[in-house]
Order: sequence, then structure tokens, then C-alpha cells
Amino acid sequence: MTIAKHGPAGFEQQYRVTVLLALTFDREDLEVYVEAVGQEDATLVFRAEGAKTVVEIQVKGGAGAVTQPMLASILTTFPKGSASDSLLERLISDPTSLAVLVFAGRADDAVAPFLFDLNRLVLDSRPEAPLKIGEAKVLLKSLTLVHGTGKKPTALQKKRGDHIMALVKSISPQTFTEISRRILVLERLDRLRVIEEIRALLIRRYRVPGVVAGRLADAPLRKEVEKARDAGYDLQPSLRSRIAASQADTIRPRQPYILRGDEQTLVNALSAAPALLLAGAPLAGKTQLARAVVGSLQDGGSHPRVFNDVATAERFLLEPADGESRVALLDDPFGKLALADNALDDAGRLVALIEELPAHRKLIITARADIRQQLTRALPALEAQLTVDWYDVENSS
Repeated sequence: MTIAKHGPAGFEQQYRVTVLLALTFDREDLEVYVEAVGQEDATLVFRAEGAKTVVEIQVKGGAGAVTQPMLASILTTFPKGSASDSLLERLISDPTSLAVLVFAGRADDAVAPFLFDLNRLVLDSRPEAPLKIGEAKVLLKSLTLVHGTGKKPTALQKKRGDHIMALVKSISPQTFTEISRRILVLERLDRLRVIEEIRALLIRRYRVPGVVAGRLADAPLRKEVEKARDAGYDLQPSLRSRIAASQADTIRPRQPYILRGDEQTLVNALSAAPALLLAGAPLAGKTQLARAVVGSLQDGGSHPRVFNDVATAERFLLEPADGESRVALLDDPFGKLALADNALDDAGRLVALIEELPAHRKLIITARADIRQQLTRALPALEAQLTVDWYDVENSS
């Protein structure tokens, strides 16, 4: 694929949207090209049922209403200096191709039938055409008003106008309704919303910690788009590599891990409480169960960390970090073989920590049952001071 190297680096919103769609529709075989010669702002290429599918992306950053004349103008966009091979013609020539048109403004009633949901994870045409025959006729007419209709059209504008006029005459309204199934419009994607959508994807799908995702979501990933544009390569590998360097460690039980059946119950319990306390005999599986619960919260967007001491876990959970959701696993903080020298102080510190935790911060503590008993004998009031109960983990073997 040949890539144009003429796009100015200032097209920041275009590059943000390119990142957003590259992440939204990421799949193993996806390729993303920026400003390919003869195509739109970005092009997604993947294979569906063995056949190559090309998705052309056009981005408009203006905040005004998205109207039918704007839609007609985009569909009749030609390659630079050309009076043939418009976007509409490319949709006609390749019946598997799609056009995704992204606007910062809101679609009016005439464009509303073309809207689709950004959160759809599969790019495909609609099962039903968005336009009725009468509506198709009106849009076809509007296509002929874009080029060469001013008082003093240039020779190129006149040539383009004549070309579109001939093209429209060759398309029946019935054919155009079928083509309209492959024209997809996204509205109200302004700068702030695009950045937030990227940040949410980085947290939810790519497991990037929230604070890091906030820094990564705009300029750093836009730079990857600009480099891919200038060098003419597929954006996706460099985008994935840049994100992978920022991902949090995945917290999961050691494999093979056999589900115990109470994992979801504990996830639900932790969702409603600041902390989850797990106690059990040695080798009962409490640490692996705790890691399974942490992994579930990580899948939901929380930033996880595993600790052995209370002080570092406390700092991790209480620092503001822009409201990032976090979960800390404290593994045997009171001692692994016997009650630790600082166990009593740490227990008091944990009581205070659990009371301070905001709703988006969670703590999981594991302890051997005999160590917990020693701690309770040394601090008889501890159980009453804790605002959460211990969960006894039985040996699953």
C-alpha cells in the first residue's frame, strides 16, 4: 500500500480518532495505514471470512451540526488533483469495503439513519439499509450539488461535477440504499471525548494503570500515528508495542488453577466492602484464590499490586492518583511461619487503613489460620475493630 507523506503534523484530532478506532477494532490481523494515497484520513484492513475488508476513515473536527450536504461532500471526496475514484466510487467498486465518518458535532435528522455505536466490537455493514428509496433519491441529488456548481468553478471542479453527475445517473436508488449499509457515522467525538474513550480502552482492555493511561492517551500515541504516516508502515505493531511497555503486570493464580466455585461470591463481597480477609491452613489455596479475585478486578479496570508489607500497600491505596481504581493484595503480612515482630502494629494500621479506603480502592489480605489465631490472642479487641469479617478458606485438594 502506498502512503502519502504530505499530511501536516497538526491534524491532532484526526490522529486521535485513528488511535481510538485502531484500539476499538484491534484484532490479530488488523492493519492500520495513515493517509494512504488515494484513500481517506486512515484505513483499516483486516480479513473477514477469508476476504480482505477495507475500512476508510474520514474525520471532521468541527463542532457544528452534521448535515446531509456535509455527508454528500465527504462521499464525493476525490484524491488530490483527481476527478475520478471518489470515496463513493471506491465503495461501489469494492462491495466488502466500508466508510466510517467521524464527526465532533451532532448528526441532524437527515444523517441520523447512518449513526452506529462506537462500542460495537465488530465492523460490518448493517443488516438493513438505513435509507428508504425516497431518502436515497434526495441524497443522490445532493451529491450532484457539491462540485462545479459555484459561479466560477475551476476546470478541476467542473470536471469533478460532470463526473459525479454521470456517476449519479448510473446508480439506481435501490443500489444506493444497499451502498448506504456500508456508510457508518460516528457523532459527538470531540477532543475530550476521544481522549477519554482511549483512556478507558487502555485501562479496560489493555490493563494500563489509570494514571499511566491518562498520560498515554493523547500525545504519546498520536506520535506513533505521525511516525507511521511519515514512514508509510502499518501503525498497529508500533501502537501495540507502545501500549505494552505501559501495561501493569497481570495478576493471576499459578496455572493450572481449578476454580473453587466461590470466586464470584468473593468478588461481589469485595465490591460492596473496602477489604476482603482470607484465612486458611497452609496450602489451602488462599493466595491463589486471592489472586483470582484480584485478576477479576483487574479485568474490570483496576490497577493491581501485590505487597508483603503494610506501609507500601497503604501508600499505594491512599495516594490520590487521579481517582484511579486500585486493588492491593497483602500476602501474609502478619508472618509466614510465626507471628511477625511488627504484626501488632501492622494490625492496628490495617484497621485504620480499611476505614479510610475510598470506594475505588480495595484491599485483600491473606493470613494463615494459626497466625490469625495468634494475632487475635495478642489483640483480643482486633476482631471487633475490623469492619469486615474473615473468610475461612478450606483446602480444595
